Amino acid sequence: MKRATSETELVLKEEIKNQEKIKSLSVLMKSIEEEKTSFESHFIKKSDIVYFLDSIEKLSKSVGASTSIVTVNEDQDKAELALSLSVEGSFESIYKFLMLLENAPYEIEIVDFDIEKGGSVVTATNSIENWKASFKIKLLSFSK
Repeated sequence: MKRATSETELVLKEEIKNQEKIKSLSVLMKSIEEEKTSFESHFIKKSDIVYFLDSIEKLSKSVGASTSIVTVNEDQDKAELALSLSVEGSFESIYKFLMLLENAPYEIEIVDFDIEKGGSVVTATNSIENWKASFKIKLLSFSK
């Protein structure tokens, strides 16, 4: 009887260890899933292009500039998306937009950048110099 009890205790202890391992693995899997989701948020899928373009326009508006998407080209051989943008606003707003673009959570390469003074906008209280910029960027964190 004592031998059967000790065998039962061993089986029970082994089962408890297995349950603890399963619980630990479950927590680890949840952590890995959260990291995977975070990692994937740095990539734009083909189905998310419109959302990405909208987010670029919202970035420029948030700093007082206006953006027009001139061209969007998907490179079929490489996983890249090429964009041409036209931005108008004060020098400060264009500079802030450029900083936001560079610090976006995506792998972006600025291929070409041109800026020129576009004239002045006169308001009731002061005169603001208007600037125009054109960007060519590649979204390197693009997945098909």
